[in-house]
Amino acid sequence: MLSRFARFVNLGERSERLFVRDMEETVGLSVDRLDLIALAPGIEVPVLLIHDDSDSEVPVTESVALNEAFPRSRLTHTTGYGHSRLLRNPEVVREIVEFTHSPFRP
Repeated sequence: MLSRFARFVNLGERSERLFVRDMEETVGLSVDRLDLIALAPGIEVPVLLIHDDSDSEVPVTESVALNEAFPRSRLTHTTGYGHSRLLRNPEVVREIVEFTHSPFRP
């Protein structure tokens, strides 16, 4: 995911290495250990995943896999907002607010 982001913002090879190193230092783990699918089963915090079917930057299959891996997660699909316009959808904003202010409901 970090490499995909580095490519998206057009970082060169050297900048990408520095970016990854800084992320490792920030979280205190090597990138090899930052696999959310592997870490998810041990995370009990409720997780809300929202993914648009038109997202051309991150495949929908990744959020589906995360939803299956996290023991307390909910996945909401949208259509027509792509990757970066989700918060323009009032229903998405409402769902986020409700999720953060209510008991978890899978």
